[in-house]
Amino acid sequence: MNFSSSYRIFFKLVGSFSVCFFGLYLGFAQEPPSKSQSFDRLEARIQQMRSKFEAIGKQSPPSSGLLVPDSSRVVDSAPGVSVVSDSETPSSVSEPKENQVLQNEEAISESSMQSEFGSYYFQVFCGYVVPSEVRLRLAPPLGDKMLEADSAYQLGLSGGKRFGNWMTELQFSYGVMDYDGFVDSPFSFLKVLKADGEGTSMDVALNISYSALLTSNFWIYLGGGGGLTYREDNYFFIFSSHPHSPIPFSSKSTVFSYNAFLGVGYGFNDLISLRLGYRYAGIGSNNEFGSLRNHVFEGALGASF
Repeated sequence: MNFSSSYRIFFKLVGSFSVCFFGLYLGFAQEPPSKSQSFDRLEARIQQMRSKFEAIGKQSPPSSGLLVPDSSRVVDSAPGVSVVSDSETPSSVSEPKENQVLQNEEAISESSMQSEFGSYYFQVFCGYVVPSEVRLRLAPPLGDKMLEADSAYQLGLSGGKRFGNWMTELQFSYGVMDYDGFVDSPFSFLKVLKADGEGTSMDVALNISYSALLTSNFWIYLGGGGGLTYREDNYFFIFSSHPHSPIPFSSKSTVFSYNAFLGVGYGFNDLISLRLGYRYAGIGSNNEFGSLRNHVFEGALGASF
């Protein structure tokens, strides 16, 4: 039975008994001047008290917490009001927050480089190159000697298409480095007065990379690729015995090249982005000049559409 209805019935019963009691009391304790006046007063008093008790019975009783059977939930007796127990509070409060976190994680997992920045991109880049030593193959009795390569630079551009977080790109680059001399004393029987040279390369490569979004505008990437490089090397040295007769070495050829890279990227908006990374680049041998193993630290500015 509803507690509020029981409470009202209780007040009605109490009111009815009280009315009857007071009515009998007034009827027998006082001797009315006349029979009609007594009944009129009694009827008015009964009607007045009945109205008061009905008004009290219709009022909402004081709220009191009731424990619902087979439940830890406490329900207030007042209509539309409920009180939640301490044991239920953490789950009921944390549930919306957990849902929000799940929704955010799903949104990040569903986003990709293609959805965030577009299907195509174009970028220009430059890099500081730390080249390896280069082997120079000389005819006997001179033998092979190691050339010391100075720091170099690289410029280029690339463009490609995104497939979700995967990207394919076509890259063009141009690099220059200087040869400073031999690593050690090259010839025990001849004194070298001067040794100098330069190497250039023009590269075309097809690369594949994968990017992982850490936030909506920050990501990490890694990839690799291969292609062809037109390489030109020029070198000469002068012996003390022939100071006016430099001995030149020059070679040109198209060789295989490869590269592997990784780095981070940041998008200023859905159009402009910045990339900083490291690239390991290998270039094949150019006849007398041995292969190159370059370490490139590069930055790129790109546009997406």
